[in-house]
Amino acid sequence: MDAAVGVLLACLFLSVLAGGVTGVVVNRIDSAGYFVSWQRLPDPPAAATSLALGVTGRDEFNQMFTLYARLASGDSVALPLTEAVWQPVASPPDNAATLCSPSLPALARTANPPAGLTGCIYHFERWYDCHSQRAFALDSDGRVWQWINTRCALGMLGVVLIAFVVSGLIYLLLSSLLAMVWLRRRERAGR
Repeated sequence: MDAAVGVLLACLFLSVLAGGVTGVVVNRIDSAGYFVSWQRLPDPPAAATSLALGVTGRDEFNQMFTLYARLASGDSVALPLTEAVWQPVASPPDNAATLCSPSLPALARTANPPAGLTGCIYHFERWYDCHSQRAFALDSDGRVWQWINTRCALGMLGVVLIAFVVSGLIYLLLSSLLAMVWLRRRERAGR
């Protein structure tokens, strides 16, 4: 019986360890935004040739943004990110975003990336216990796409905890079943 208790305790220890590792891995994948899909924004009045992002205010928690697009005709239009209609503007303000880096891992592995990107801008923002990554891209047809990934410390803790508990229980169940089968075979063999 002592061998059975030792094996089950080893299974419990390995389950906790494997659950913790799984929780950390799931958190890293989730927080990088690998499974966040690109969203197509409303089409501008004509094909856009370049993008700029302007900070137009601030609410209680974060900045308010307006996306600006230069059209093939040379005109500029603006899309406040809280609205769904492009509006003509004289000229875009200073760009609050930077050009997307090709090595940005979150953009390389996102879900459903637009095909034939011709331009991309990126903005990173940090506030309280959260941070937000935003990317806006043009495809070869002049359509505008957006990718936003926000992660917060408390949310990450929840993801780690849930993944840790669920995967730990699964690992414990599987390892206990395997241990019981092994102990029964060992008992039948007379060892």
